[in-house]
Amino acid sequence: MALIGKIRERSGLLVAIIGIALLAFILNDYDKIFGGSGEEFGYGTIFGEKVNNKEYEDAVKQIDDQQRIKAQQERREYTQQDQDAAADNAWNMIVDKIVLEKEYEALGIDVSENEFDAFLYGRDGFPMLQGTEQFIDSTTGVFNPKLMEKWINDQETNKDPAVQQQWADQKKKLIEGRKRDKYTALISQGVYVTKLESEDEYMAQKEIKSISYVVRRFSEIPDEKIKVTDKELKAYYEAHKEDKKYENKTASREIRLFMVDIKPSRRDTVMFDKSMREIKKQFAASKNDSLFVMQNSEIKFYSSAKIATAVPEGNEKAQKLMSYPMAMDTVFRAAAVGEIVGPYSYNGSFIISKVQGGSVPQGGVIDNFIEADMVPEFGAFVASKPIGTIGVVKTDYGIHIIEVLERDDKTYPVLASIYKAFKPTQETMDQKEREVYNLLYKLDAKISKKESIKDKLQLFDTIAVRAGYFPRPLPMKEEAPSVSGFTNPTTASKLLALAFNEEAKVGDLVGAPIKDKDKYIIAILSSIREKGVPTFEDVEAMMKQQLIEEKKAKRFTNQLLKDKTLQGMAKRGNTEVMKAEVTFYSAQITGAGFEPEVVGALFSALKDGKRTLPLKGKMGVYVIRIEKTIKAPAAANYDVERDQILTAMRRQVQSQFMEALKKKAEVVDNRKLRDARVRF
Repeated sequence: MALIGKIRERSGLLVAIIGIALLAFILNDYDKIFGGSGEEFGYGTIFGEKVNNKEYEDAVKQIDDQQRIKAQQERREYTQQDQDAAADNAWNMIVDKIVLEKEYEALGIDVSENEFDAFLYGRDGFPMLQGTEQFIDSTTGVFNPKLMEKWINDQETNKDPAVQQQWADQKKKLIEGRKRDKYTALISQGVYVTKLESEDEYMAQKEIKSISYVVRRFSEIPDEKIKVTDKELKAYYEAHKEDKKYENKTASREIRLFMVDIKPSRRDTVMFDKSMREIKKQFAASKNDSLFVMQNSEIKFYSSAKIATAVPEGNEKAQKLMSYPMAMDTVFRAAAVGEIVGPYSYNGSFIISKVQGGSVPQGGVIDNFIEADMVPEFGAFVASKPIGTIGVVKTDYGIHIIEVLERDDKTYPVLASIYKAFKPTQETMDQKEREVYNLLYKLDAKISKKESIKDKLQLFDTIAVRAGYFPRPLPMKEEAPSVSGFTNPTTASKLLALAFNEEAKVGDLVGAPIKDKDKYIIAILSSIREKGVPTFEDVEAMMKQQLIEEKKAKRFTNQLLKDKTLQGMAKRGNTEVMKAEVTFYSAQITGAGFEPEVVGALFSALKDGKRTLPLKGKMGVYVIRIEKTIKAPAAANYDVERDQILTAMRRQVQSQFMEALKKKAEVVDNRKLRDARVRF
C-alpha cells in the first residue's frame, strides 16, 4: 500500500485527542504532552525509523555554510538552487551514513587505530594519501611522517576548540572513507565469472551467422487501421496485468498541467513602442544625461568615466563592464559622440544608448586590459602615448614607470543607457487572470460531469489544447516526491498538495490557478499508482499499443506463411530480401535494428540452409534463412573474455550497490511534503 494509505489508517483520532493536540501546537508543547516530535515521517524515514531532525538540520547548515563561503570566494551569487543542492547533499550524506553503518555492523567492518595510522602515514602497503605533500621534507624531498605527526599533535592540543573540531571531523571523514573502501572491496570480491561464462562470451562475440531475411515492419500499417474493442483490451489486461514489464516498481503519482504565459498584448506593444520613441527623442535632446538616466532607466547606472565603457557580448571584459549584443558592434564602432543607438534588445531589456565619449582603445600592458580596467591616470597614459613611450605616472596607488609595448586597434564606446523591460500592463495582467479563472471554471464544470477517469483526463487535454495550451505530465515518486523547474517556491508546495493531500483522488483540479512569476499553472491529478500490479487506467494506453502490435504481427504472420520462398514473401509484401551478418553478442540485424529475441532464435538449434517460421521482433515480423555459420576460431583460453566480464560486473556493482542498499532500507524522503505541510 502507498505511504498515503498509512496516514489514512491513523486518521481516526478521537475528538478529545485532536483538541489536546491543537492546544499543544498553539502552546508549542506538543512534544511534552505526547513524547516525541509528533511527526510520523518527519524529514524522512530509513528502515522505518525517522531521521533525527537535529542531525539533518545541522548537516544542512554545515554544508550550506561551506557552499556560501565557496560562492563568496568565487564571487558569484548564492542562489536558491544552491541552497536546495546543499540540503540534498546533506540528506544523501545522512542516508548513506545510516545505511552503510548497518552494513558495517553486520559484516564487522571497522578501522583500528593501528590500521588508521598505517593508512594515514602510508605504511604496510597503503599508498600515500592525497594532500600530504605539505609534509615532504625540504631537504630529502621525501615524505616525513614526523612532520605530519607534529601537525596532528598541534591540532589536537590547540587552544582553539574550532581547530580541534576541524581535525576531529577530518579524521572521522578519513575513517568513514576507509570503511567504505573496505566494504566496496569486499562486495567486489564476491563477483565471480566461471569458465563456462567466459567461453559463452567468446562464442557470442566470435561466431557469426550469415543470413538472408524478409521483414514486415509494424510501421507498414497505421495504428488507427487496427481496431481494438474495450472488451478485447480488458481481457488483455486481465491476462497480462501481472507481467513484470507492467509492474509499478514504486508507488507514484502524476499530475497533468499546462502553463498560461502572461505576455504583453498588442496594445501593450504599441504603447511600449510609442514610449520608447518618446524616450529616445528626449534623450537626444537632454543636456543632463546623468539626471535623465536616473529618472528613466530601470537599471540606474551612469558614469562619464571610462568605467562606463561597453564591450560586445563574449568579450573577456564583459563580466566586469557593460556589454551589448555582438550584432550591434559595427553600429557602435561607427557611432559619433552624442549619437543615440537603439532601441535594441539584450538580456531581457530594451536599451537606448547615447555615446558619451571618444571610443576607448584596448591596451596591451600587464597582459590584456583596456583603459577602463585601470585607474584614470594609468589608463589614459597607455591609451594615448605612442608605442615605445616610457614614462612616469602617479596614481593613488603610487608611482608607476610604464612602457607602452603594444596596443590593439579595436575601440569600444563609453555609453549612457536607458534600460526598459517589456512587460504586460496591469490591465493586461488583470485580463489574463480573468481568462485563466474562467478557463479553470470551465474545466471544473465539464470534468465534474464525467464519470470515468479516462474521460476526465481526455477532456482536460482537449479543452487545454483548444485554448492553445499544451498539457504535460509531471510524475512524482511517493517515496521521494519533489517538483522542480518552477520560479516560485510555493508553486511546488501547491502542486505537491494537489497530489498528496489526504483526500486526493484522480481527477482533482487545483482549487485556483497557481501563479509562478510570469505564468499561471492549471493542473489535474491524473494518476495514483500503488506499488505492484497496475490498475487498468495506469496501463491502458501501453497495453492497447501492445495489443495493436500483436494484431499486426498475426496479420503479417498469416501473409508470410502463404509463400514458401523468401522471394515470394518479399514480393507479396512489396519489400525485398535483405542480407546481414549477426552475432549473439550484439543482437543487431543490419537494416533492421536491435532484435535480441529474433537473433537468439537463430543461435538456438537452426542449421545452415534452414529457415525460421515467422518471428515477432521489436520492429516487425521476420522470416530468416541461415546461409552460413562462421564458427569461432579455437582459443587456448578465455582469459580476455573473463576479464572483460569481471571488469564490467565489478564496475556495475560499484555504481549500483548504494541504490540497492537504499531500496532495501525503504528510504522515504519526506522533506518536500513536510515543507508543503502535506505529510508530517
